[in-house]
Amino acid sequence: MSVPQRHNREESAGPRSAGRILIMSKDDALRSSLQLYFEGEYAVSSVASCEEAAEALRRVPEDLLLLDVGLFDEGAEELVTSLHAVPRRVAVVLMYVYREALRAWEQRIRRDVDAVCYKPVDVSQLADRIREILYNR
Repeated sequence: MSVPQRHNREESAGPRSAGRILIMSKDDALRSSLQLYFEGEYAVSSVASCEEAAEALRRVPEDLLLLDVGLFDEGAEELVTSLHAVPRRVAVVLMYVYREALRAWEQRIRRDVDAVCYKPVDVSQLADRIREILYNR
């Protein structure tokens, strides 16, 4: 298991009142880019696996999980489902490359996510959607 690459919240430039976001992506470059983009507005941390995300969410009450999943990522569906079993609900935005073969999987997971964004994603549209979700909580 890899060591979580969590951002030190004390170093974050963003205001704490806007919300807390956890980014999960195996793609180091994407994860870093998203973290840099959002940390001006939110307290942001990031991890590289669903297992690390589950552990991080047990430790720190995040407001939103930005979940970037690939075709063979294990644990994404279980992670999303488990988030609805806890008293404090974590909003979930799912990002992935659409494939017709994943249509049934997406229909199942859509019940437990707040938004689905297909990659490549327009980061400004993603940011607008995240703001909307966190504002309406």
